[in-house]
Amino acid sequence: MPPYRTNSPLLSSPTSIASSPPKREVPAGFLPSSRNKPQKLELLSRRELLDIYNRNKRILDQPAPSTSSYHQRLIHDQATIEGILGVEIIQDALSKTHITEDDPMGEPVPSSPPSRTVDAKRRALARFYTNTTQKGTTRALGLDEAVQLEQQAHMVAAERQKQEDERRRRQGLPVRGEVLSNAEREAKIWAFMNAKPSESDEEDVGWNATDSEDEDDPSNYFDYSDDEEAKGHPLVDPDELADLIRVDTHSFSS
Repeated sequence: MPPYRTNSPLLSSPTSIASSPPKREVPAGFLPSSRNKPQKLELLSRRELLDIYNRNKRILDQPAPSTSSYHQRLIHDQATIEGILGVEIIQDALSKTHITEDDPMGEPVPSSPPSRTVDAKRRALARFYTNTTQKGTTRALGLDEAVQLEQQAHMVAAERQKQEDERRRRQGLPVRGEVLSNAEREAKIWAFMNAKPSESDEEDVGWNATDSEDEDDPSNYFDYSDDEEAKGHPLVDPDELADLIRVDTHSFSS
């Protein structure tokens, strides 16, 4: 093992050892640790920018020489942060701005002149309203009158419903909202089946029966005797033609 030299610069100057610590070697299989690089101010959030701005302001307020590069870098960062925050403030103000239609936007569009028909209608309506206001104001409907009208309308509707129910009962139809038991239903059906017609009903039935009998008679289908005689055409009954028209019965036998 060689002897140490006494004139070595590392042994002769103890300050050099303290100022330059030995470099640590990276073990096998490990990556070297990355140094903390300063992040870009444009990528930071507003909260982080405010924190950096306040910290730099406290450092700049301390009594220190302003010629160092660190001091100049802080001043540059402060100006950059102020610019970024100013742009964000403008963007926030623009996002909160609302434009309504009431605000004048440019020159007003001139309206087209109204047609003579519309103008005449407006003048007629104005004249009508002027005459009505001169004659007197319209009397408002009081609460008592409104209640009275509502009661009258309700009475009329109830009377109409009562008449409708009576008509349905006479016809044997079920009344709306009425629930019958089996005995009541059978009694109504029995009364309807055993109901006898009145004299007026019998007269109507007899008149209709006579008409139906005349219509069912085939001999009356072509009864134009009165019409033909009125026109002057002589009518010949089939019995009078018995000597002229004969049927040969021998042909059927053969």
